[in-house]
Amino acid sequence: MPRPRKPRRKLGEKQPRSWDYGVDYEKVYRELAKLVQTEKDGYTKCYTSIALIALRNGSRIGEAIEAFKEFLNTSKTKIYVRVEKHKKEEDYRLMVIPKELVEEDLSLCRDLLNKKKDHIRANINKYLHRRLGINCHSLRYAFITYMLRRGVSPSIIAAITGHKNLNMILKYTEKKAAENILEGLEQIQ
Repeated sequence: MPRPRKPRRKLGEKQPRSWDYGVDYEKVYRELAKLVQTEKDGYTKCYTSIALIALRNGSRIGEAIEAFKEFLNTSKTKIYVRVEKHKKEEDYRLMVIPKELVEEDLSLCRDLLNKKKDHIRANINKYLHRRLGINCHSLRYAFITYMLRRGVSPSIIAAITGHKNLNMILKYTEKKAAENILEGLEQIQ
């Protein structure tokens, strides 16, 4: 069967010179949760599950892969994984498994435990792009934007997402705030 050229459902649009696809957290969460329940193929069910973990926790996809593997092995719903970007330190962050996965039969995903993280990461990125028109990192941006809109402090967001340097969160959040202000000015005229 030939693969579709356009995403089946486009949930984001790439912003110029950015990883951000302008993804709406709640919309993508609902879509991923629905896909976890309806996917029949083992690998796509696994990829969707990992994407849901990444979105739910605002994590890098590699951290979500590690959390998913640990969940498959132990059934724990609160897991500490090593923060990927902190190469010199052994920093860990909490990952919470979404309730939709706890209730789901993921025995088909056991085979994924033997695959290398880079292979899984590449396949998830392809799957998300083909299926939803987004990339893995846009899930992280969606989480950050969602938390900001709910009034969560950038320093708390940095602690949740494993950002060591608050400047990255501030740079992103200030840019988003500035864009929202400019877009809001259209309503005045």
